[in-house]
Amino acid sequence: MSENQKSKNTKNNTTQTWKQNLVKVLWIIVLGGVGLGLLIFVITSFTKLPSFEDLENPTEDFATEIYFNDNSEMGRFFVKNRVPVSFDEISPNVINALISTEDERFYKHSGIDFEALMRVLVKRIILQNKNAGGGSTISQQLAKLLFTQKPASNIFARAPQKLKEMVTAVKLERAYTKEEIISMYLNQFEFGYNAHGIKAASETFFNTSPSDLTVNEAAVLVGMLKNPSYYNPRRFPEHVRKRRNVVLYQMYNHDHLSKELRDSLQAQPVDMSHFTITAHDRGPAPYFRMELKKHIDRLLAQPEYLKPDGTRWNLDKDGLRIYTTLDPDMQDHAERTVTTHMEKLQGQFFKHWSYGATPWSYGSDKDFVALKYRHLENLKMESERFLTMKATQFDSLLTHVEEQFKDIQFTPFTLEVLESARGDGEYFQKLIDDKLISTSRSRYLSEVANSDEYGPIASAWKEFKAKADNVFDTEVEMTVFAYNDKMEKDTVMTPMDSIMYHRMILQAGMLAIEPGTGYVKAWVGGVDFKYFQNDHVLNRRQVGSTFKPFVYATSIAIQGVSPCTKVLDRQYIIVPGEGNFHLQKAWDPKNSDGQFSNERVTLYEGLRNSINSISVYLMMQLGDVAPVIQLASNMGINPDYLPRQPSICLGTPDLSLMSMTGAYSTFSNNGAYVTPTFITSITDSNGKLIYRSITEESQALQPDANYVMVDMLKKAAAGRPGINQLKTVNGGKTGTTQNQTDGWYMGITPNLVVGSWVGGEDRWVRFRSLTMGQGSVMARPIFSQFIKSLEDDPDMNFDTQAQFFRPPGELDINIDCDRYNHPLQDDGTHPEEPAHEEEFFGG
Repeated sequence: MSENQKSKNTKNNTTQTWKQNLVKVLWIIVLGGVGLGLLIFVITSFTKLPSFEDLENPTEDFATEIYFNDNSEMGRFFVKNRVPVSFDEISPNVINALISTEDERFYKHSGIDFEALMRVLVKRIILQNKNAGGGSTISQQLAKLLFTQKPASNIFARAPQKLKEMVTAVKLERAYTKEEIISMYLNQFEFGYNAHGIKAASETFFNTSPSDLTVNEAAVLVGMLKNPSYYNPRRFPEHVRKRRNVVLYQMYNHDHLSKELRDSLQAQPVDMSHFTITAHDRGPAPYFRMELKKHIDRLLAQPEYLKPDGTRWNLDKDGLRIYTTLDPDMQDHAERTVTTHMEKLQGQFFKHWSYGATPWSYGSDKDFVALKYRHLENLKMESERFLTMKATQFDSLLTHVEEQFKDIQFTPFTLEVLESARGDGEYFQKLIDDKLISTSRSRYLSEVANSDEYGPIASAWKEFKAKADNVFDTEVEMTVFAYNDKMEKDTVMTPMDSIMYHRMILQAGMLAIEPGTGYVKAWVGGVDFKYFQNDHVLNRRQVGSTFKPFVYATSIAIQGVSPCTKVLDRQYIIVPGEGNFHLQKAWDPKNSDGQFSNERVTLYEGLRNSINSISVYLMMQLGDVAPVIQLASNMGINPDYLPRQPSICLGTPDLSLMSMTGAYSTFSNNGAYVTPTFITSITDSNGKLIYRSITEESQALQPDANYVMVDMLKKAAAGRPGINQLKTVNGGKTGTTQNQTDGWYMGITPNLVVGSWVGGEDRWVRFRSLTMGQGSVMARPIFSQFIKSLEDDPDMNFDTQAQFFRPPGELDINIDCDRYNHPLQDDGTHPEEPAHEEEFFGG
């Protein structure tokens, strides 16, 4: 063998040996790495990781769902808009897209895909191929979402986290089925725009449910799992389109799509036309949902409704299900009725005040005008714009004085009080005399106001207010409330003018109750929840003449008075010592127009025309306020809100629409009062019952007396504008308070009782004339238009043939005025004159 050949063989052997050694080293590295990884894996499994109890009960924030009476969803309470869904509630399109793209061997591994790990190890780490893909399984991704901190940014910190995720993934696989892991992962993922979980994401991006997601929609959402910020369909549609097409290709690659369907879907744009963000103030019945939350918070705080561990339920996190009595279609009719009527009324109101004067400048009482403007100033200082300015431009000056006087909060109101008190020794005495402040507190505030430390603050406060005045008097672009499709408009006005503008918007409240059950069917608390959060179903306002039926009903029930009885319309006076009224001075109220006809009118006419003198006379004959209060109390009105004065007969109490509508429901329910109810039951997230409502019913008015009142209310409503159009038998009573501050209408039908109120948020925001400001104009159209809309909607199946219950046999009280005033003679004919002149009421 030649030297060249020997040299060549030696070289080949050396090369072969080198390659063999390299392979051995690589295998040692790989196997050693795997072994080391397994060792670290075992060690990590003994470190602090989620327990099996944690795995069985992962901590998640779930939204509480609110349902209408047909089990359709009304809205949610949440910190995170997350509602869990089961595997069966998720479209197969989502499952196929998820497994094809994220974890193709999902059903084969036990939490860790070693084949994928080796691919990542070789391609990404050794060969530095950044496009090698990831090795995390769906179980590992779930572990990362549930139990690890925010992923670290460097490899050395991330490695221990990754190992913990792997251990946790194995534990998850032991604790849950594959289907449960998929649903947990999709329920946990945050897609952005407050869409936590697949259900919220389906609703937010496509206005659909997880079960109805199309292939394209499913591909978009699964594509977002890689990076919801980068693949945001609203911000980066081109990124999303490309990522969606990758998902579609993977679905094709795993035989879930044909090539033709894949190509067709990939050619389509990403459709975001149904995108909508879920928020607390959107959707149906927002006022109801606001008050519902307050009510349930109080209800579930009671010992019998606490959690098994004794803690309170959290409506924003515990995923409760609240089943209500509201009817979705009736609620829709109610909201549209209120909006339609109030838009028309608001136009008339703006026109009414379009000639110079404003509700704040109007009036001859200078002190009252000053008070109204002072109220505007308070509204300015309570506004978000003012408080933001104060926080950024003034509050830093308070640090020293806050340390000096720790028993005080320097709110705008407090600063105004302190400013008024500086140098005015009598200021706090006036407040003490009016029982608005205690003597000890006034001394402390006076000390603060006149201290050396506060002096510079007082000067700075004046300077700051001058700056704020300039800002609030400068026109800026803004969005304000308006009646249109969006219920708002863009405009230019000063912030101060915007406050006055919004206080000029008339408000409304409407409530519909099913009398036999007490179930609340519709609830409208205002004209627009976004701009006006004050609910007018539970707010108390003066009720006016809508209270008079309780006075009439008391006289009918106790004294058996017929509504055909005639009473002289003249001024009546209740003097000190008369009856059981305990008056200190004579009371001589007038009719609303200040006039008396001095003619005899029936009780029918007295109620229909709201004649004050008739109500006063009935009160005089009762001799005491107590029977009226007792009846009203039996009909659900809180007696603590009822004055023990004879003026109650004219409607002086301040009561809520809820209590008034509930009371009037008694008339439609044969005299039986049923407590209004708007919740039927509450369950936890697993469907376990927490609370169930129980109907409470009591007889407030005997059937005969009740039917007489129903007949009076029917006649009071008969022939009124709007009422004539109705097919449904109905009755009702208007109410108008002093100076047209409040307009009411309480309407009854056999199957539905509807209360409505209209007025200004401030009581001086009102019509100046009775023609426009009376309840028949402001509030009654809401009732008539609402009932008409129910009658005209065939899907409502509203029973227009239903009748009020009439007790069988002859009534104890005569309601036939012809027979009452002209009883038959022996020959069966009527005399020419009444057989009797009423003595009891003739005075």
